[in-house]
Amino acid sequence: MIDMGYIKQITFYEVKMLFRNNVFIILSIFTILGLPVCQYFVQGRFAFHYLIALPCALPLVNAFLFNMFQSLIVIFVVGNNISDEKHLDTLAALRVRRYGNGDYLIGKLGAVLIVISLLNLTGLLFLVGFHIFFEIPFSVKIYLFYWITLTFPALLFALGVSLGVYSFVRVSFGGLVLLMLLLLLDVLGLSSQMNGVLDYRATEIPNVFSQILGHVGLGRYLLQRSVILFIGLGCIAFAVAGIPRIDDSSRVVIYWKIIGIVTILLGCGLGFVYSGFFYLDRQKRQQYRESCCQYRNCGNVKILSHSIRCSQADGQLVLIDTLLLENVKDRVLGEMIFYLNPSLKVSRIEGEEENIRYEQEGIVVKVNESLESKKQKRLIFHYSGGIDERVCYLYKDDSVSEKTVWSNSLLRYGKHAVLLSNDYTFLIPECLWYPESCSPFHPGGELLKERTFTRFRLMVRHREEQNVISQGYRELDGDYACFTNDYPLAGISLCVGKYEREKIHVDGSDFEVYFFDREGVFFQTVEGSVEGLVAGIREIKRKLTEKYGCDYPFTKLALVEIPIALCTYLSDVGNGSGFVQPELLFIPESWCKSSSVTLLQKQLEDLQKHHSQWIDRTTIEATSIYALYAKNFQDEIDEFPSMGFVDCLLGKQWLLATGKNPLSLASMYTSNTGGLFSDKFPGIDVVVNRIERENFRKELSGTIGPSKTLKASRYLGEHSLRQAFEDPDASDFLDELLKLKSRYFRQYISALIGRDAFEIFLLKWRQENRFEMVDFFQFAVEFQQYFNFDIVKMMQVLYDEPGVPSFLIQNVCQQLVKDSVFLIFDVHNTSTIEGVITCYTRVFEHGTDVREVGSVILRGGEYVRVAMPLEYVCDEAFIRTNLSANLPEDYVFSIKPEKVCVESPPRRLFLDSVFKEQKSDEIIVDDEDAGFQVIESKARSFFGNSLKRNELGTAADFVKGEFQGWLRSVCTYAYGGVVRGFYGKRVGNSTARIQWTATILDEGKYEVWVHQIGLHKWFQQTDSLIYYYSLEQGTMSVDIKVENGKKSLDRFVSLSGDDRYKDDFVYRMTNYYADWIPIGIYDLTKGPVCLSLHDKGIRGGLISADAVKWVKVQER
Repeated sequence: MIDMGYIKQITFYEVKMLFRNNVFIILSIFTILGLPVCQYFVQGRFAFHYLIALPCALPLVNAFLFNMFQSLIVIFVVGNNISDEKHLDTLAALRVRRYGNGDYLIGKLGAVLIVISLLNLTGLLFLVGFHIFFEIPFSVKIYLFYWITLTFPALLFALGVSLGVYSFVRVSFGGLVLLMLLLLLDVLGLSSQMNGVLDYRATEIPNVFSQILGHVGLGRYLLQRSVILFIGLGCIAFAVAGIPRIDDSSRVVIYWKIIGIVTILLGCGLGFVYSGFFYLDRQKRQQYRESCCQYRNCGNVKILSHSIRCSQADGQLVLIDTLLLENVKDRVLGEMIFYLNPSLKVSRIEGEEENIRYEQEGIVVKVNESLESKKQKRLIFHYSGGIDERVCYLYKDDSVSEKTVWSNSLLRYGKHAVLLSNDYTFLIPECLWYPESCSPFHPGGELLKERTFTRFRLMVRHREEQNVISQGYRELDGDYACFTNDYPLAGISLCVGKYEREKIHVDGSDFEVYFFDREGVFFQTVEGSVEGLVAGIREIKRKLTEKYGCDYPFTKLALVEIPIALCTYLSDVGNGSGFVQPELLFIPESWCKSSSVTLLQKQLEDLQKHHSQWIDRTTIEATSIYALYAKNFQDEIDEFPSMGFVDCLLGKQWLLATGKNPLSLASMYTSNTGGLFSDKFPGIDVVVNRIERENFRKELSGTIGPSKTLKASRYLGEHSLRQAFEDPDASDFLDELLKLKSRYFRQYISALIGRDAFEIFLLKWRQENRFEMVDFFQFAVEFQQYFNFDIVKMMQVLYDEPGVPSFLIQNVCQQLVKDSVFLIFDVHNTSTIEGVITCYTRVFEHGTDVREVGSVILRGGEYVRVAMPLEYVCDEAFIRTNLSANLPEDYVFSIKPEKVCVESPPRRLFLDSVFKEQKSDEIIVDDEDAGFQVIESKARSFFGNSLKRNELGTAADFVKGEFQGWLRSVCTYAYGGVVRGFYGKRVGNSTARIQWTATILDEGKYEVWVHQIGLHKWFQQTDSLIYYYSLEQGTMSVDIKVENGKKSLDRFVSLSGDDRYKDDFVYRMTNYYADWIPIGIYDLTKGPVCLSLHDKGIRGGLISADAVKWVKVQER
């Protein structure tokens, strides 16, 4: 059978042969040098914090990289070398040796394992030296763990698959190509299929170590690695059986085939078990959803208060919950329905006199007890057990809950929604750890999920070394920590662990920090003097009060460090997530989600070391605390998008993207303090919350590319908001739909009753109804009494009428009339749909903030001249079309004031004349007109743009430059009507061109102007540009070159190709982002005339094609 002596000899011999193999030597040198270079590029000096925050990050990334290198070595050298045995000549196949195929191949594989392990060891030694430059703990156990479970199984799998491919493919080059293709497919996304069951490099599987709890998902990870290991071993066994040598008897060949079959079947069986876990999770989640839908409208009572007593033993909860209930409905409830985590088993329910019959089925507890209308009753639930985390976030699609990417890091963190053990406990309302009367799932999505506010009292028994965290005022009573809340809450959370605690009192509120290690990154970001912390917190509170119009609504705010094993999801109804609970903010350990952190005391020491005479400690600490808030807790966050390992290596982590922030504090001031409900107007609470939360002025600026609301506005052009709630296809952009509708609602109301009056009313109403869910019709009655306006009728229009307006805007100017300033413009609503536009201004002397001037309502077909009074002469004016078909939705104007000697203009003047986009003596051809044509090769036109034919290029597209041919997009500064589009391109010196064709009706002299957009300035930060045009009519052909002059706003225009037109001149632009530029005066005859823009100039430079106008020059 197997002779270890022969195997050792073969191994020793093959090791020497490998070290003499030139290809192997080249790849080994490439690995030894390339591995530290790649790792430095990913995690070196300028690495983002989330790539180095955990002690396991360095060895894990090293293992990822080495798996790539060793796969290439196996494919190019080892697999081909061993497979040569299959293709030996006839005489070589008849040679007789004393060892069998098994000894021979195991010896060769042993040599491969030894040599590649030496390479791995060399890379790890480099890494250990690299590790000492980082202030993160070093652990030999983690290094060994990743070598044993990650690198070694991947090597065996690569060997097995390579041997299998080379065995079945007769031509070695064909096997090489096939293996490289498989590796490429794995890198591009094959590894993420089927929940990563065949992810041999483990790049898509949660595989990091929490400093608090250890590995984030050890069981499933080891199961998946076992699948990879056994499949690799099985393929190797089949390779032994396939070697054509006569030394082995047929019995031995069968023996190796049996081993191969058994190990592969074992691997496949484990793979089915691994996939089965996900299948069972999906089945259970679907069962829970169906139960919620079945009982959603049955027997709902309002829970007025919870009094929960909680203890823990052997990883199980033991709870007694006293509930005070009220039937708020106008009918008798024959039974009461509650929702409880299915792993928590109810042992009994006590009534006021006797135990009450109940039925517990999955997520539902049905109490067989009636309750009269408007009556109250007290019940005591006794229950115990574990926690089934599959009940959390049922409104999230299974594909989302199974996706391992929930952070922007290439590392895959934990996927636990809750944790329950003797050492650490983390429970949030989503896991139903106490009885709820509101269904946790609505078929219409999270937006329509019912909410209620309840008073909580919580008593938790804990060990002496543990700290208990929850909402409310905390008192210690022996082994119990008692929490009492002075106001109702939407839910209550529980966190128990070996925490340290620091507390500071600021202006009536307690601010607490719970952390695991005083020397750790988490605490060091907020460690400072009392004076500095108080000053920083006061500034944060001031900004939040200014934004939301009210003080912080709770009596405390706690920052709680939690293990990286826990994950959350962005809320579908706005910003925030499950990590933002009333009074509590849960932060992943060591700020693992942040791209950068600032250690407060270290920053202070560095500044004092170099500038001690100018540094005020309090000011620096206050500034740092406010910067921490600004970076991590605002509504939107600028971060680097989620990416895979290859994306990170290619440098794509440098492209910032703005997105919703899962740690936004917005819900603390809105949804967690009360709200509205209505059966007739679903989601009305979100609409009102968006009005209070949104900073509608933040996004005002010159932009290129469509806004994030484009898909939503197109949908609303043909559908109503109510239809969107019932349309599953609209769920992906439902939040954007609500954003548009909320903005429209706010500006419409502001135009009718005044913005300030509306905001004052909302603030007053919120204060009077804090921590309550109020019927919308009650809100409407108060609104009617306050403003004498029927908001219900408007809401019916908002919800039920499809369609969006479209506007044409022109003649924008700023006029000084005596001592007053007016912003004047003409606007035409070209649709039949009523719309509203809003004006903003910016004065540079007053900072960069934008001031809202007012809104104007325009009915369908109206054409009016609007005069908006201004407080100051402005430098920039913005006109926003809100919910409309306009692309982009914003207009930006840099306009100088004009003095006029007339009376003050009317605020609104109806115009009867036809809206004209151009003058009678000029001809304009825009990219939306029939005379505009893109001319490029058919192959490039089809293959380069077929996938983006109906899409608009984004700013990121122009930054990355990964598009082919001419890319269509929109721009705030582009010329146009409803759609202000243009085409952009990276110069490639090809035959592609843009052509504008106009028809000249009156012969004469015409000055030609081109509208250029400064893409080079936007995205390449350079003044260098060259445009090549050609003007043709009949026999006339003029070549026109436009390039930058000595100053950034200068354009040097030179003409050639026709002896009649040889003048050169310089034109000074008014705005380098976009402007009309003259390119010469020409004698034109009746008939067509063509201007072409050629793909020539500075290679790689960005050029644009927008509009061209021919202006007739009046003869003197």
